Amino acid sequence: MSAKTQALREPIRHLDLLAPLVVDEETPYGEVLAQMRRQARGSVVVCRGTTVAGVFTERDFLYKHCLERVDPKTAIGKLMSTHPVTVTPKTTLGEAVELMHDKKFRNLPIVDDNGRPMGLLTVGSIIRYLAENFPREVVNLPPTMQVSDETDGA
Repeated sequence: MSAKTQALREPIRHLDLLAPLVVDEETPYGEVLAQMRRQARGSVVVCRGTTVAGVFTERDFLYKHCLERVDPKTAIGKLMSTHPVTVTPKTTLGEAVELMHDKKFRNLPIVDDNGRPMGLLTVGSIIRYLAENFPREVVNLPPTMQVSDETDGA
């Protein structure tokens, strides 16, 4: 089995996972933003009781704050992305990467069997894991050319 195949079959519980920044759905929007800034986080996991109810990300901030002018007292539950996609510690790295790629996510909440948040899988944690555990394969990857039909600017 190649190192690449082996890496993709590893359960994500083996990665150095970030502890999630967790807030209750009634937490005011302004307080959530302050916590995100203080902890340098790009997302928060929003809970209803002890289970994950949604996610609020820096992308949501850009859309909500910059385009809609939200009252800082608004409950984050009204602004979060509902029906969040989550994974478990048993999810393989390959499954997680495919999910993140297909859904264009940069963060995936990891939950236990009862839906309680227990970690956060980030693109950065995946890159660190691969670089630390498969350095020769990562360093020797051929460059890929990225071409886009989109143009920068107006």
